[in-house]
Amino acid sequence: MRRKKKEQNEGSVLGIILIIITFVLIMSSAYALFNVQLAIDGTATIATETVCSGELISSVTFHSPWWNENKLRTIANFKVANATDQAISDWNIKVEGTTDLVITKYNDNTGYQANSDGIIIVEPYDYNAVINANSSVEFGFIIDSVGDPIIIKSISIGECEIAKNVRIYSDGTITGDSHDNTQILKSLEIVPSTANVQVGKTLHLEYTKTPTTATNTLSWSSLNPSIASVDENGVVTGVSLGTTTVKLTSDNGVEASTQITIVEENNTDEPDPYVLTNLTINPSSVTMSIGETLHLNYTKEPSTATNTLSWITTSDNISLTDYGQVTALSAGTAIVKLISSNGIEATSTIIVSDGAVDASNVLLTPVFKESWSTSEMDLELTLTNNNLSAFKYGTIRVTLPENTTFYLYNFGSLGNPQYSNGEITFGADWSSAEPGKSYTAICHLSFPQGTIASEAIKNISFEFISGS
Repeated sequence: MRRKKKEQNEGSVLGIILIIITFVLIMSSAYALFNVQLAIDGTATIATETVCSGELISSVTFHSPWWNENKLRTIANFKVANATDQAISDWNIKVEGTTDLVITKYNDNTGYQANSDGIIIVEPYDYNAVINANSSVEFGFIIDSVGDPIIIKSISIGECEIAKNVRIYSDGTITGDSHDNTQILKSLEIVPSTANVQVGKTLHLEYTKTPTTATNTLSWSSLNPSIASVDENGVVTGVSLGTTTVKLTSDNGVEASTQITIVEENNTDEPDPYVLTNLTINPSSVTMSIGETLHLNYTKEPSTATNTLSWITTSDNISLTDYGQVTALSAGTAIVKLISSNGIEATSTIIVSDGAVDASNVLLTPVFKESWSTSEMDLELTLTNNNLSAFKYGTIRVTLPENTTFYLYNFGSLGNPQYSNGEITFGADWSSAEPGKSYTAICHLSFPQGTIASEAIKNISFEFISGS
């Protein structure tokens, strides 16, 4: 009886062990399967929020591939947004890859085979052929290729390349590059927008472009060169009486135009009171802090001149309105121009500071002067601020020979100057060290009796420590 019970107990333990082993094996298999599924479900977004010509904002996401018979297959999901106030209907997707590439649409199974150059043009579905103003569409298609990896040299929405050098490997690895569309021109503007030019005279046209980093090739042209000609630099020459249009066109189709009227040459000595002869901007140079706003003023001669005036800048660290208001956006130097319709122009330099004070850009110049005693010395210490920004408070470290007494009387217009424990300090809300300006401290040195001051000053030094 006892032997039977013992056998039953041993059988129960063995059963429990088998159950545990089975459970561990199942969980291990599930864990391995779970890991494989994670790898299969991986995705890679090659291009995100890519803007082209101010019209389309696009992105494309590739899913990890799998083998379908003898072809490697992946899925590409696209999102295209229309950022304008008008519907866009003339668009498609251009894929450039290898000649074995085949693309199939999700919904209608329409297939596209790459041509001899490896190019496929995919038309949108009927229901998303039109992208309404300020809206977006999403769609996807299947990509098949015999090779491993799938090679896609370029993907474009219309004329906008959004991804390039894409490689999709069978192990789930996906590589590729987003196209840098910050160098694609979106808009152009010619300044002035209308102008009068005398026969035989010239006018240099200016232009602004968005973005300022665009690298597209630009070319000038005149619709009627017999009235007004224009060279490659935008210089218009009056040829004969009449009106024509001068255009500036980029290699991606963006263009701007200005109306040019050629008038008779003024051969009289009497100045025309309505024609501008001189223009100035006030201030001609100014330093601003980030976020600061300034309204530029101007004067014109004669004051009765009626020529059209236009404010322009090619700098992207400021914003500029049509009436001369400047807002500082980021640190750097910007040039603002005011241009008249007869080619007279004025400029103003805008220096935008980030507010930081670089101690190495603060110059200290000591000038020692003999006093009434050989152990005394007068001192003029000049501080020059070579930073782009002003600062109100500062500290200067002073190194002196032992037992030397230092007196500080004033520091030019800088507020509250003091000397204590080897440091000159100054600062007040009502005063500041302006960029490019100098300020002189009047000081006096008293050395121990018997010291030759002219020798002692060789061991004196000054170091600007900090400013704010």
